[in-house]
Amino acid sequence: FSLSTKRNQSAMSSSSSPSQQPNEDQEVDHFPNRGVPGQLHVQAADAPVGAFGLDRVHAQGATMRMREWKRVPVGFSFEAHDYCADICGFVTKGKTIWTIDGKEYVFAKGDSYYLPQGCMYAVQEVLEEFESVEVTTEVAKL
Repeated sequence: FSLSTKRNQSAMSSSSSPSQQPNEDQEVDHFPNRGVPGQLHVQAADAPVGAFGLDRVHAQGATMRMREWKRVPVGFSFEAHDYCADICGFVTKGKTIWTIDGKEYVFAKGDSYYLPQGCMYAVQEVLEEFESVEVTTEVAKL
């Protein structure tokens, strides 16, 4: 399976390599052939790594997927873009500044967030090494 969204901004982040920086006309493939839909047990070491090398897709079903962000470094950021699914997350470590639909938010350990499908969001800056767990509603192709 493959999920992708159109970029509304140029480069993803100064932290990503040039090969990971799509232009405005390219689609971003967030989960290229990652995970096995319906797999009942995913061991941490087997969870496929994402585009930034900081997230892993764990369990996924026909209508949702769980991913984990680990060791996101201080200073990491990405520009505003929209996404093709709802995202709910829980911060397990650190502190970061986000912009969601033009409004600034600070998220810290113990906070949660909801990004409705189609909203514009960005990580402005990671202030303390950041970790979170997210569940997204995109439909996996079984």
